Amino acid sequence: MTEWRQEPYVGKPQGAVTIDVTEAVVQDYIQRTDDHNPWYTGDSPFGGAVAPAMLLFSHSYRDIDSWYLPTRYGNLHAKQEWWFYQPVLVGEQIVASTSITDRYSKRDRDYLVSEVVITKEGGMLAARSRAHQSFLRDGASGGMVVDRERKPKRTIALQPGPVLEEFGPCSRLVDQDACERFVGDRLNYHNDKEEALKLGFPDVVVQGTQAICVLNQLLTEHFRADWWMGGRMSVNMVNVSWVGERISARGVVRKRQTEGSRSRAECDVWTEKDDGTITVIGSAAAAESGD
Repeated sequence: MTEWRQEPYVGKPQGAVTIDVTEAVVQDYIQRTDDHNPWYTGDSPFGGAVAPAMLLFSHSYRDIDSWYLPTRYGNLHAKQEWWFYQPVLVGEQIVASTSITDRYSKRDRDYLVSEVVITKEGGMLAARSRAHQSFLRDGASGGMVVDRERKPKRTIALQPGPVLEEFGPCSRLVDQDACERFVGDRLNYHNDKEEALKLGFPDVVVQGTQAICVLNQLLTEHFRADWWMGGRMSVNMVNVSWVGERISARGVVRKRQTEGSRSRAECDVWTEKDDGTITVIGSAAAAESGD
């Protein structure tokens, strides 16, 4: 095997996993995210209980040893993209296939992109996601990567423009218990302060996916069934959320354009802290059926 194939490379497969979407699997999502949408456990417009659109919210990270760079000091989740094509009902079976689809550099960091393709019986596409993970170059391993007490280096604001509709907030206090429930039993810098210090962070770093799950709840509640059938989201993690802070997800509809018999709403979405600091920001869209 050539040397380059021993490191993460574009096209590297990370395997496929078959998952039975049972009531227990959905309950695990509910407990981790605190998202208690009644459609997850009862009737829905799809003919029965439906799995959350972002059921596999952290599937890219199920085996980080298969794709992370060796130096993990200061690594951060930088960007997340999701596309939803059709719902998965509780009781169905899905296959999640994962591979590295991009590798690039920007400023002082290297980025790897892990893509998950989720299919139903017969290979029907249900959803797709891409996680962009960033790593410090040159094996840096000293000092604090981010200082909790200082103001964020990046001041982010929404771009000016027309606002057709505002929605939200959907808020969640992310305390230590919430971090532990979301991350699970494995200790890392998202649920343990000592592990955070080892990687250059002064306190527990709220997992970026945790904020994105709050955004998913916001968009599910706003667009309802339409979110599962053609919804999409692309967001960047721009400032760190720390344990003990509140995540509030908000959105605005910027424009609507005709898409067949439906109208696609193009949105700006973001999460912010109580002091107004934006932590996650990007775009989302859904084709509204009017139902």
